[in-house]
Amino acid sequence: PELPWTDLSHFAEGEKAAQLKVLHEAETEAPFDLKKGPPVRFRLVKWSDQDHRLLITVHHIAVDGWSLGLLTRDVGRLYAKACGAAVSLPSVKQLGSYALEQRAFQQGEDFRKNLAFWKEHLTPLPPPLELPTDRKRPSVKTWRSEVATLRIGAERFQQITKTAARQGTTFYFYVFAAFGAFLHKLSGQEDFVLGMIAAGHNLPGNDQLTGHAANLLPIRLRTDGNEAFGSFLKRTRGTLLDAFDHQNFTLGALAGEMELPRDPSRPSLVSVLFNLDSPLDQLEFGDLKASTRPIPRRYETFDIFVNISPQAGGKGLVVEWNFNADLWDRHTMESWLQSFGTLMDGCMAEPERPVGKLPLMDFASLRNWIERGSGPAMDFPKATLHELVSAQAWKTPDRVAVECQGRQLTYRQLEQTAGRLANHFVGKGLLPGTFAAVLVDRNELLPAVLLAVLKCGAAYLPLDAANPSERLRFLLEDSGARLLISESRFRGILPNEPQIA
Repeated sequence: PELPWTDLSHFAEGEKAAQLKVLHEAETEAPFDLKKGPPVRFRLVKWSDQDHRLLITVHHIAVDGWSLGLLTRDVGRLYAKACGAAVSLPSVKQLGSYALEQRAFQQGEDFRKNLAFWKEHLTPLPPPLELPTDRKRPSVKTWRSEVATLRIGAERFQQITKTAARQGTTFYFYVFAAFGAFLHKLSGQEDFVLGMIAAGHNLPGNDQLTGHAANLLPIRLRTDGNEAFGSFLKRTRGTLLDAFDHQNFTLGALAGEMELPRDPSRPSLVSVLFNLDSPLDQLEFGDLKASTRPIPRRYETFDIFVNISPQAGGKGLVVEWNFNADLWDRHTMESWLQSFGTLMDGCMAEPERPVGKLPLMDFASLRNWIERGSGPAMDFPKATLHELVSAQAWKTPDRVAVECQGRQLTYRQLEQTAGRLANHFVGKGLLPGTFAAVLVDRNELLPAVLLAVLKCGAAYLPLDAANPSERLRFLLEDSGARLLISESRFRGILPNEPQIA
């Protein structure tokens, strides 16, 4: 078929980039017909008489990171051959053959051993990785994504590589461990899963396989933050080596074996994925000077997908941080990227420093934050919370103070209700310096109840009726609560209740 072609050479330089972006979006948004195929599209864009862009859009069912390199290599060789060069293409393995091999392997003992390894690795299941977000997580997962990018120069890249070698490990293992330490710092979690990709092409006989043959490995990381980074790195290296020894399995089979819990708001088991791409530095387009540039994805399966791409010729690294744009803003991700770079510098400078004390800010950033937090002193009213509410009720009595499921209380109503309840609680023996347990639903009356307790000079202990009665009884006894403030429908759920209001 004829190669689609677009001429942008007549546009001004600034307009060319905008037009190319439109083409990018059109190509990536256009669906593939997987029944008819092919699962790949090409479009040639003329930039000038001596400069062209070749857009290659491939469905993920047909390629992974490894085979994308094979595809671009073969396209270049075919071009060189068309120009008269003596170029031969290596024989390739058909994806169908690989699929049949995998089906047979999954019926064997080695596959069952691999599944057993991962079941043991993940039992008991660690909690989901909870990273701080800019917005509340939607109840149903969304897919809209953006990308933030960090470029690491050749000198710093070489420093990381040499430091990893001194620690007895590879660049990839070193950066993976540093990223795991970074997630621990962000989340505060001591036990979580970080996903990584293992290329099925690493298995014998698959180095020339074009197709999606990657496996997702759920790597469990544990640290309390007190161990030295060097020790954490060594343990992580051992974990990764064990994982690679058992990489030939499927996450779907593991999910079926373990009956993994499903949450429609997030990916199952693995929410953050870390990957290292091979550099596309073997482009052979005859006499042409060729380079590659990825097009950012607009949709992402994971909350965060970090892709590390070494540049051809050891010229540095590109760290692409694809993130769910409904959870985070771009400036947050750009800040995290800078913090990750700072943490890696800290790992290299002080490998014996505890993981929990690795830096997330360099000195200049820290000084900037200190200066921003050292503004002019502010005068705050010297009053208690309930006194401030009373003052506001005097100023704006008819403004809405509380709203819950369409029901409202004005400041006047809130203040009057809290005052009446406070008088009632005092009559029940609630004195200054004592405790009141509060077992009330979260509705528009709850703030009035809490303010009433404060007006009595007492403190409140909130209780949740969903907790077991043994837990509630322990909290009551341990606090020495003088009074239990409850709704009538909760009466009787606790034995030996104190005085009830």
